[in-house]
Amino acid sequence: MKLKLDKVTMSCVAVLSSAILFGINSNVVKADSGGNQSAVSAVEPNDDEILVDSGPASDDDWDNPNPIKISWAVYSINGDINNLQLVLGNKNTTEVAASSGGPSALGWSDYLNKISSVKINGNIKTALRQEYLFASMPKLQTISGFDLIDSSTTTDFAYMFSGDSSLESIDLSGLNTSKVTSFNSMFDGDTSLGSIDLSKIDMSSATNTSNMLQNTNLSSITLGTNSVITNALSPNESFTYSIGDTYYTASKWNYPSSDDGPLSTEDLTKKYVAGGTDRIQATWVPSNPTENTNFKIQYIDNDSGKVLFTYDEVQHGLKDQNIDLTDYTLAQINKLQPGYAGRAIVNSKTGQIEDDGNGGYIVKANVKKLPPAQIKVTQTVGTDKPIDASFDIQKNDTGYKYNDISDPTNGVLDLDKSTIQVGNDETKSFNDYVASFEDQKPSVINPNPIEPPEKNLNSILSTAINTQLRLDQNKVFGDNSSENPITVDAVYTKTSSGGDNGNNGGSGNGNHHNNNNNNNNENNNENNQSSSSKEVKQTVSTSTKMVNIYDEKGKQITNRVLDRDSAWFNDQEYTLDGTQYYRVSTGEYVKASDVYIYTAQDNVVHVQPNSIVYLVDSQGKKITDRALGPSSDWFTDRYTMINGQKYYRVATNEFVNASKISLV
Repeated sequence: MKLKLDKVTMSCVAVLSSAILFGINSNVVKADSGGNQSAVSAVEPNDDEILVDSGPASDDDWDNPNPIKISWAVYSINGDINNLQLVLGNKNTTEVAASSGGPSALGWSDYLNKISSVKINGNIKTALRQEYLFASMPKLQTISGFDLIDSSTTTDFAYMFSGDSSLESIDLSGLNTSKVTSFNSMFDGDTSLGSIDLSKIDMSSATNTSNMLQNTNLSSITLGTNSVITNALSPNESFTYSIGDTYYTASKWNYPSSDDGPLSTEDLTKKYVAGGTDRIQATWVPSNPTENTNFKIQYIDNDSGKVLFTYDEVQHGLKDQNIDLTDYTLAQINKLQPGYAGRAIVNSKTGQIEDDGNGGYIVKANVKKLPPAQIKVTQTVGTDKPIDASFDIQKNDTGYKYNDISDPTNGVLDLDKSTIQVGNDETKSFNDYVASFEDQKPSVINPNPIEPPEKNLNSILSTAINTQLRLDQNKVFGDNSSENPITVDAVYTKTSSGGDNGNNGGSGNGNHHNNNNNNNNENNNENNQSSSSKEVKQTVSTSTKMVNIYDEKGKQITNRVLDRDSAWFNDQEYTLDGTQYYRVSTGEYVKASDVYIYTAQDNVVHVQPNSIVYLVDSQGKKITDRALGPSSDWFTDRYTMINGQKYYRVATNEFVNASKISLV
């Protein structure tokens, strides 16, 4: 009995060091009942091959269209569903193909990224135009059975093998190309193709060979007396290729028995033109190639010279030439650094290879420090002096997470008087801002509208931040985002004034008392405060936001804060008017709600197989865009208690429930 893979989509989760998670498509294996045999007459698989999917030649025999009309089947190799063999044709009959049109029109298009070999198993007569037939298979290494293809009437083989980036060589001798006029981009993008013999195919009808050999790795080209390569290669002054892990640069081609001097790429392509009389049978190889120097790109703070990190991917180039870093911005290599330009390199055209001092080589890429995005927030209670609760968000910080701002304990938010301005939009009251989301519906332009925020400061502000982050593909405040993208003025109605100002009537003595001692109300407030303390011995930590500190009267100390992700020993728990504080220094306290208590303990936590474990922050709020993948291991340096349960920290402000993992 054959095993058949139904195309069922499942979501798999993978985590890399607290990075954003992503879903990938896979397949679920289930047994075929055997009562519905495939119409494809392909080779019988070996014992270690499993039929993954198949399609007959006729549209009428299949639920989905098969425009190319060739029978096909894909088998797993050695049971690996990510390593497939494509089998084409019906060995009992000759099938007449239709024009392929493009990779997406192929019946096996769902498996292009997994196919490593192609076997033609039955006679196939190709169409007049047969573009893309074997294209866009990045794992493809071998193709066999060209002798079973009848291409005697085909005129167009454009893009036939394009994008097959693992294809190192190919034997075209079995193909009949006598009527083919277009070889346009036939091997374009075959970046591993090191050698090719075009002398084995008939190119006597060729009229279009543009980009035929573009973006390849050729170090050997065999050409014959009817070969045509007009505009097949870029006429650059030099070209680079690799043999194994070593790269070389050359500027000309020659062949050993040539009486002429070496030819530039441009001259070589002009020699082999349609009707050319000086075309010869020859294998052309690079002339006097220069070995490249391997190097890594080191990203540097443009102002301070501080090394940010070294990119692991090995590059190559010539020591005496400028290295072009245009394609290696932090955004392009997916290595955004908080606070630094992601889409520009200062010395993008003038990189220089230099010794790294450890036997290797580097090229320094200078990146600029960017000013942060300033989120301006003021909180005003009644007629009290406004409190500045503003904070910064670093540009290009992919790890940014919003942290709640504490509401004043003596006020109620006024949704009509409180205002917000986002970007260049008009200033709106909190009520109007919330209402602006309520009528949003999914559309082609905005398929996933943001949910309306709740009517409180933190929900409104975090929603506003998210709307701005969504403007960038990396969900960050990017290089060119405003330095003041959001301004909030939160207004509160005072609920407890802490005393009578004497303006509600009464005797002259009362007014006189008020006028002559304006500080009495504040003194009475302080005298009426209820406080208690007890001795503790514990360590607390901040998370991803700087935390305010207060004096013993509950007043904010404005000239310093606790830094992000910093630890502080406490010897006293202090309660003032129902608000709990921890002492972090003499006369200085932090609100218990702004930090979390933890116990230092180094361990490795292990997620069980077939289990996806979600994370929470230090306040117990579920993190919805990442999780720990099955059978993964994570270093932890501490645990904390959240809602009575033990959690281990696996990232700055990300915790996993102890009941969901095991310690190793």
